[in-house]
Amino acid sequence: MTRVSGRDVADPSRDGTPERPEHEARAAMTISGPGLVPLLRAGLRVIVVGFNPSIRAHQTGHYYAGRANRFYTLLYSAKLTPRLLRPAEDALLLEFGIGVMDLSSIPSARAHELKRETFSSGADLVKKTVSQLAPTAVCCNGYGVFTALTGTKPTRAGLQPGAAIARASVFAVPSSSGAASAFTAERHAGWLELGEFLGADVNASSPGGTLASPGL
Repeated sequence: MTRVSGRDVADPSRDGTPERPEHEARAAMTISGPGLVPLLRAGLRVIVVGFNPSIRAHQTGHYYAGRANRFYTLLYSAKLTPRLLRPAEDALLLEFGIGVMDLSSIPSARAHELKRETFSSGADLVKKTVSQLAPTAVCCNGYGVFTALTGTKPTRAGLQPGAAIARASVFAVPSSSGAASAFTAERHAGWLELGEFLGADVNASSPGGTLASPGL
């Protein structure tokens, strides 16, 4: 089992999937920091899959912690969270039915600094995780993530017609990284479509009602 935000959830690596290769573990250790633990549980609305942690995310132990990353802004704009979260609050994503994991745990300044095989090797674990946890949808945060998982290129930003992982519908959007700012409008449209597809009222399901108020 993997302990995630006070919950025990299934750890696919304990069910026949190899542990992280030794060379990946050594590479991650060259940059100090706690690293990232997948935020996962059963019954999620969506699992967001990224390439790999940024150096800042690895150092802080929080997903999408880079100052230029638009991840939390995009979630809020798509009404997937009731207020704008900070990276330090990433564990709260589970309360709103959002899980997060990466194809690789090796940190880097840019995803293209890692070999393509690094992401391909993580695809099987992601697909097994999705099969076990059965989210409504998978959102590939980066078109290359979709390619690593499916072997094909996305046809558009948003829902990918005919694509599925287990029973989960698959979305693909340009990376939320600041490096993908040229795709701002396309990225925003893709996330809005995901929010409309899931259609859940996060304000109604906020724990204790305390997270529904606007502002930080």
